[in-house]
Amino acid sequence: MIQVSARNKKDAFQRILENYKHMNEMMVEELELASAHDGVTGHYREAMWLRFFRSIIPKKYSLAQGVILIDSEEKVSKEVDIAVYDESYTPYVYQYNTLKFIPIEAVAVVIECKSKNYNPEQLGQWAEKIDDLTPKASGIARIASGYVSGLTNDYQ
Repeated sequence: MIQVSARNKKDAFQRILENYKHMNEMMVEELELASAHDGVTGHYREAMWLRFFRSIIPKKYSLAQGVILIDSEEKVSKEVDIAVYDESYTPYVYQYNTLKFIPIEAVAVVIECKSKNYNPEQLGQWAEKIDDLTPKASGIARIASGYVSGLTNDYQ
């Protein structure tokens, strides 16, 4: 059995930290370069963040751009730039091309991508629309062998 010294463990974590700092610097440079040429759109920023999150979020989760979240009480969120959700937990309520309506029960994380100039009040309103959604422990869950109705995931 190979023993790893405490120093080597610390060095490994320090290298991981440095790697993430380097990735951050590269992303900032990419955005600044594209911004200098009026080439950065919201979609471009979202795609860049999507690549980054896909590299660190477990494959169990799906990521989607430009989704609308809904609940069973007919409440609807504003557009979510990036949603991290469990696709095995839910059927799409509606999907056409890239537009998706996803039940709140399947959502783990929502991300709003903004440039340096953002409005905190608008961001607060965006978050409130998501907070207003009511997840239910019962519902329809999509699973490999078909569909199940009832209490399928009371902790999500």
